[in-house]
Amino acid sequence: MSNYNDANTQIADNNNSSFIFTCPEPHCLLTFMRYGNLSNHLDKGDHQCKTELKSLSDKSKVEYERQIDTKQSMLVRSSVNRSAECSTLVRGWALKNKRSVKRFSSEQIGFLKEMFQKGEMTGHKYDSEEVSVMMRTIKKDGKRRFSQDLFRTPSQISSFFSRLSLEKRKSAQNSNQSEDFVAEEYENNIIDARSLTINMN
Repeated sequence: MSNYNDANTQIADNNNSSFIFTCPEPHCLLTFMRYGNLSNHLDKGDHQCKTELKSLSDKSKVEYERQIDTKQSMLVRSSVNRSAECSTLVRGWALKNKRSVKRFSSEQIGFLKEMFQKGEMTGHKYDSEEVSVMMRTIKKDGKRRFSQDLFRTPSQISSFFSRLSLEKRKSAQNSNQSEDFVAEEYENNIIDARSLTINMN
């Protein structure tokens, strides 16, 4: 590396206009009085650049990228080690497992129907999340009412409530139809009675 403290080279200074040849390299601070000195400088490629001040945002982005790169390399190494350990696969390992259907117990059905009916009576219908938490915490005779394998997820409870609601609507339609049928039969009986009384006269 050459030293640029001679009379023909100077670090860029806006006040000094006697040095007219500036280095075209971005961020290089050197200026020269002669074109030959500039050419030598460019041939050597020995630039004196101003250190860039990075913002906190830039520093954090660089650090984040470094952290991700180290984590990924650790993941790759650990996955290679795991694949070496379990290189033998059982036949059918990629097939989808059969889903087992778990039926609600009579205790669960009773509790869920009770919550549904309370919600219907009071007008404050229970949320499936709320009922799921209640199943986990409710106690009967000082012990938990439901064991851990009888807990149900909010989606399971929600679908159960939907079925109860559908059954309620269907029974309401059937009762309305039967009431209509009874009313129609009553009306037909009245018409028949009138026609009989008219015919008798």
